[in-house]
Amino acid sequence: MILGFLKNSLQVLMENKAVNKVPAYKKWMDSLVFIDPRRLYFGKTEPDGNLERPLRAMTAKGPRVTVTRSDYMSEGQTIEFEINILKNSKGIDHKLMKKLLEYGKFQGLGQWRGSGRYGQFDCV
Repeated sequence: MILGFLKNSLQVLMENKAVNKVPAYKKWMDSLVFIDPRRLYFGKTEPDGNLERPLRAMTAKGPRVTVTRSDYMSEGQTIEFEINILKNSKGIDHKLMKKLLEYGKFQGLGQWRGSGRYGQFDCV
């Protein structure tokens, strides 16, 4: 989840020229960046609730509708993790990771990221 967020953030920031371009960034992020622990928990065993919404799509057989369900955690939760970066010459370092995580104020994590402020976070 975190590594996917970092890759998406890097793509957006590179396109907006906010960070230097990293050629083949997905390959290098997968090879050089490691998140520990692999699974992140919010100190809870159960979500605070869930949200449901319809998804609509136009297919070759006509319109289709399905319902998707996403768990959520209440505001104010914290998670801790380490980002380990192997030494490299691609410009992928802790300074870049901090910039990528700061993008969480706008995009967020989880299934509903970008849908009305869900999943947004601050990096401390």
